[in-house]
Amino acid sequence: MNILTELLPLKGLRVYNFHKNNNIFYLRVASTKKKIPCTSCGVFFLKYGHKYDSSKIQEFQHSLIDLKVVILRAKRSRFKCPYCKNIFLEPLGDVHLSNGDARTINFDNLVLERLSNSSTLSSIAKEFDITIDKVKTILEKNTNSGPWISGNLSKVSNEFVLGIDEKHWLKKQYHLVLTSITDKLLLALGKGRKKETLLDLLKTLAKFTKPKAVCIDMWISYKYAAKEVFGKDIPVIVDKFHVFSFVNRMILASKDILEYKRQRQGVENYTLPSFRPLLFSKKNFSRSPKAKQSYLNLLALEPSLKYYRDIRNMIEEMYEFTTRPDAEKKLSLLIQLAWESPCSHGIDIAKTLNRWFKEITNYFDYKYTNAYTEGINNKLENINRSGYGFRNKESYLRRASLLVR
Repeated sequence: MNILTELLPLKGLRVYNFHKNNNIFYLRVASTKKKIPCTSCGVFFLKYGHKYDSSKIQEFQHSLIDLKVVILRAKRSRFKCPYCKNIFLEPLGDVHLSNGDARTINFDNLVLERLSNSSTLSSIAKEFDITIDKVKTILEKNTNSGPWISGNLSKVSNEFVLGIDEKHWLKKQYHLVLTSITDKLLLALGKGRKKETLLDLLKTLAKFTKPKAVCIDMWISYKYAAKEVFGKDIPVIVDKFHVFSFVNRMILASKDILEYKRQRQGVENYTLPSFRPLLFSKKNFSRSPKAKQSYLNLLALEPSLKYYRDIRNMIEEMYEFTTRPDAEKKLSLLIQLAWESPCSHGIDIAKTLNRWFKEITNYFDYKYTNAYTEGINNKLENINRSGYGFRNKESYLRRASLLVR
C-alpha cells in the first residue's frame, strides 16, 4: 500500500484497502493527521475528544493509473472546534478538494494538463471516463475567458523586453499576445488588437514593472500605446522577421501590377512566372542553379525586377552588421534604391522603411526579436487546429490560458 501513496499524490493519507471494478481503481483511504485546522478560526487542535459525529463514505476522483481512473473512498468525520465551536468536515489529509464531494485538485490538474497539450474535449472525456460537460466545468472553473493577465508577472526580471504581437484565430478576428522575451514567459492575452485594449493591458503591466524595450511588428498603434504608457523615451524595436515579411509581401504583390502594365502595353503573353526566386536568401540563391535560372528568365521578361532582388539582398546584408552606424548607412542606401523602383510597391517599401527607420535600427542596440512571441502564436495555432476551430472567443481564450499553467 505504501507504493501507492508514493506513486500518487496522497500526502497525509493512508491506503489500507483497494479493489478494481472495470476501468476504475477504488482506494480506501484515511487521514494520518492527528491535528486538524478549524475552517473558521484556523486554529489547529487534536482530533481526539472533539469528534462531533461520523459521516458516510464519500468518493473523490483523483488520478489515473494505466488509463484507469483512481477514486478515493474515505469516511470524513465531523469535528467541533474547541475554541470557536464551529462544526466542519475533517480534511482529506493534505489532498485539496476541487468541487465539494466530487474530485480533487489533482484530478483537475490532470485534465487541464491534457487540454494544454491540444487535445479535444471529447477525447479528454473518453480518456478520463467522464462527461464532456464535466470537462467544460473543470475548464471554466480553472481559467478566465479573457482578456487576462497571467500570474507570471512575479517571475519577470527587472529589465525585461516586452514582446507585442497579434494572433489571427477566426476570419478577421484577432487577439493580442504579450510576452517577456528575455524571461520566456507569456504575460497576457487580450480580445482584439485595438489600441484601447492594448492600453488597458499595458497599464496593468506598468503597475508591476517597466520594460527596458518593446519589440513589435510595424503596427503604429502598438508603438503609440507603448510610448503613452511607458514614456516617450522607451525604445521600440521592430522585429527583423517582420521587416523581411513586409518586403517579401510587397515583392509578391508587385506581380499583379507588372502583369497589368504588360497587358496594357499589348504584350501577348503578359503573365509572369513565380517571383519566389526573388525572395531566396543570398546563401540559398548561390547554392541553387535552378533559382538562378528562374531569376534570369524573370529578368529577360521584366528587367525592373533587378531592383527587388537588390533590395532583398541589401536587407540581408544590413542585418549582418553588428553596429548601429553601419546598419543606418545600409538602410539609407536601401531606401534610396527603393525610391528609384519603377513599380509603386517599391516606393511603398521606401516610405515604410523610412517611417520606421529609428525602430528598425534600434535592433542593433538590443539584438532582440519577437521569436518567442511567434513561438507562443504557434502553440495557440495548435490549440485552434486541434479543436477544429473555435467560434466562441471566450472558449478559445480559456484554452489558450492553459499555456501559463
